[in-house]
Amino acid sequence: MKVVDAVPLDDRGFAYGDGVFETMPQRDGVLLGLERHLLRLRLGCERLGFEAPARARIDAALAPLRARAGRAVVKLVATRGRGGRGYRPSSRPQPAVYASSHAWPDELDAQRSRGIEAKVLQARLVDNPSLAGFKHLNRLEQVLASIELARTPGVHEGLVTGTDGRVVCAVMANLFLVLGGQLVTPCLRRCGVDGIIRAAILDLSHEGRLPPVTVRDVGVDEIEGASEVFLTNSVRGLLPVRRVASSRFPVDGPLLAACRAALERLELLA
Repeated sequence: MKVVDAVPLDDRGFAYGDGVFETMPQRDGVLLGLERHLLRLRLGCERLGFEAPARARIDAALAPLRARAGRAVVKLVATRGRGGRGYRPSSRPQPAVYASSHAWPDELDAQRSRGIEAKVLQARLVDNPSLAGFKHLNRLEQVLASIELARTPGVHEGLVTGTDGRVVCAVMANLFLVLGGQLVTPCLRRCGVDGIIRAAILDLSHEGRLPPVTVRDVGVDEIEGASEVFLTNSVRGLLPVRRVASSRFPVDGPLLAACRAALERLELLA
């Protein structure tokens, strides 16, 4: 891992999770979907009530990481900056930005072609519309879900529900199902992250370049009736789900293939 800059102990991102982050695929120095990620980062900072770091500072933080050849994973973090003890932030924050580069996941290409196995976890996401949609630094729900997932060998991802039992997403990805020939993805108004790839699929659908997508609450029991199930994530791209519990799904479904081709044309997949 290559890290640019150190985080001071009084940085509010470190002390309170007071900030946002983006994780992006990099291919031969090019950050895929960079502008989409920076827009979400800026909107996330606005939701938390501080101005995002200037673009020049972000570019300066990312510049040392771009010399890496091949594929890599780049994480960009923006925080409210340094502050004293206590939850109440300064009325004049000085936002900070940090970037780090990480190795490309070795198993990812095989998972994309063979599909993955998933399970519905006991871990739940708490409804909080004020924090829904963007990637804030408070990820303890995902940490606990990942710990639960690790107790089941051979299962690659976990599906997480909300407090009312509806399916929201996977631990590290958004969820799409094909139900009755229609693409469906869970509503994220109350919790969950509006992923870059998910948003791109919705944009393409609205533009008529992909079939219609229905955004609605999804029950756990609907999964077994799906003809295709796949996950989306900026780094992992599109991951077909081949099995959830006793239900099996194809890894080369037509709507998954259509989404992959459309996203490749946008150069969003590494």
